[in-house]
Amino acid sequence: MENHVESLDELRLGVARLQRQNRWLAVFSALIGLGLVVSIISPDRVTSSRHFELRDDRNRQRGMWRVRDDRPSLVLQDRNGRWRANLMIDDDGPLLSLLGPRGKPSIALSSQRSEAYFAIYDEQGRLRLQISVSEDGPRMEFFDQDGEAILTLPEPP
Repeated sequence: MENHVESLDELRLGVARLQRQNRWLAVFSALIGLGLVVSIISPDRVTSSRHFELRDDRNRQRGMWRVRDDRPSLVLQDRNGRWRANLMIDDDGPLLSLLGPRGKPSIALSSQRSEAYFAIYDEQGRLRLQISVSEDGPRMEFFDQDGEAILTLPEPP
C-alpha cells in the first residue's frame, strides 16, 4: 500500500512538471509565431507593381490600381466590367470621375491647375452644369444639349 501512495505522489509531481514544461513550450511557440507574423507584415517589406486588380467571387475584374503614362489611378467597375468611378492624379492635380451605367461621365470633381470644379453631365455624357472657383472668383455655368452655355453666374464682363 505504501508503494501505491508514493507512486501516486510521484505521478502528481510528474504531471505538475509536464504542465510547467507545456506552459513554457506554449509561450515559446507563441513567441516564434509572433516573430513570423511580424516578419511577414513588417513595414520594411514592400510589394510593388504598376497594376493591381480587384476581383469578385466569380473572378471578374471589379477594379484596379494602376500607373499609366506616369499617372496613378484607382478604377472601380460594375459587374459588367464598365468603369463607374475613377480617381486619377496627373501633373495638373487630382480628378474624380463618376460614370453612369452606360460608361458616360456623370459627375466630375477636380482641383486641377489653379481651378477647382464640380461638373454634372446628362445621361449621354454631355456637360450640363459646371461650378468652378479660380483666381477670377466663383462661376456657375448651365449648358444646353449642344454644349452651349445658356446661363453663366456671375455674368462675364
